[in-house]
Amino acid sequence: LMYAKTPPENLKQRLILISKANSDVELQQILMRKCKEDPLFFFNVFLWTYKPKAIWSEWEPEDPNLPFITFPFQDKFIMDIIWCIENQKDNATEKSREMWYSWQILWIAVWWLLFKSWSWLVWSYKEDYVDKQGSMDSSFERMRYMLDRLPKWMKPDDLIAKYCSISSKTLQAEVWWDSWENFGTWGRRKWIFMDEFALWRSDEK
Repeated sequence: LMYAKTPPENLKQRLILISKANSDVELQQILMRKCKEDPLFFFNVFLWTYKPKAIWSEWEPEDPNLPFITFPFQDKFIMDIIWCIENQKDNATEKSREMWYSWQILWIAVWWLLFKSWSWLVWSYKEDYVDKQGSMDSSFERMRYMLDRLPKWMKPDDLIAKYCSISSKTLQAEVWWDSWENFGTWGRRKWIFMDEFALWRSDEK
């Protein structure tokens, strides 16, 4: 199962593959196994990103909803982060604009939730950056956006995505948030995403 790396071909491939899978349970199972084994396949075939009009490039259509297609440096970053999570290693990454760092972390989170069934915690220095309904600057709104655009057969029926919480009893996993004053002092999580760490008031501690 290969995927195209240019936007028009990638989009066409997605539409054909998902259309076939919607009526083919065996193909659904094959794709689910492939996504679990290969996160880059999941990202490049099923995930989308939202790009505001202000930062469109010349080649992109006038539509903020774009199929996510990874660059080689993103492939390495994604797999490095997954390795760190699996091996319980810390990772600190300097970010610049247009590198899609936060989006990539959240793509990993959605993959982890659906295919690894492990829980994790998200934090940012402002609650609005963690979740704000209708704002694609917030982490949970981005994850709801990703989940909403996935095929129905890829998600459990009891998946609940609400304010500051995404969970499923079938998956036995959840994504939750915490406040800075008592961050990480309750519950157990497989991993924690600390967004905009340089702006934390207590980052030196």
